[in-house]
Amino acid sequence: MAALRYWDASQNQWILLPGSQGQTYAQVTSGTAPNPNAPVLSPPMGALWVDTSTTAPMAPYVPPQTPPATGNNVYTDSAGEQWFSQNGSAWRKARDVVHSRVYRNAAYTLPAAAWTAIPYDTVDRDVFGFYSVANKYFTTPMSGWYQVNAMIQLGAAPTTGQFLMSNIYKNGANTVAGGQQTWTGSGNWPVAGISAALYCSSGDTLQPYAYFSAALAISVGTARCYADFHYIGSPG
Repeated sequence: MAALRYWDASQNQWILLPGSQGQTYAQVTSGTAPNPNAPVLSPPMGALWVDTSTTAPMAPYVPPQTPPATGNNVYTDSAGEQWFSQNGSAWRKARDVVHSRVYRNAAYTLPAAAWTAIPYDTVDRDVFGFYSVANKYFTTPMSGWYQVNAMIQLGAAPTTGQFLMSNIYKNGANTVAGGQQTWTGSGNWPVAGISAALYCSSGDTLQPYAYFSAALAISVGTARCYADFHYIGSPG
């Protein structure tokens, strides 16, 4: 039976690792800890000692390449993890920073019987500017999987028997995911939501679209007409 200990320089002694006493990590042949001040530590056969006073903690990994000074830049490490940098910023894992959330704040009337890109006009969070308010789309900075969520709600109860639909377009033309189709009824305000994981190439654009059978104002605000975009995984 064995026990694991680590050297605490502040207390100048070896400390028993809680819960390790009597465990079968190794067979201890000597109860005397090695001298932590010795140039080379030689733990006795079958015992493991960790000297934190002379062994520096392992530094977190960051890409060895200096981030380029301009543009959106991507680095893929040996494990397939993608890292992102913009205009010389420090490398960050793409899954941590490639995110955007936008919503419609100003009053807006959805055109009748036409698929229309929802014109979000307010950025809730978009540190690196992936979403273009002017162009009404999110641009993918690297190849990989992206999660898109969106919702639109009509701002009044329309005539019974009409319908509201939502889709996601990629590159402004083809529908890549279909959402809810909600039929109107007596006194209800239809809601159409959509959520999909999509594979994209670098530079693709993603846009939530909506369709209603008659021209009608929508409900606006961060809780009623929004979209969010998230990079969720490497290509492969």
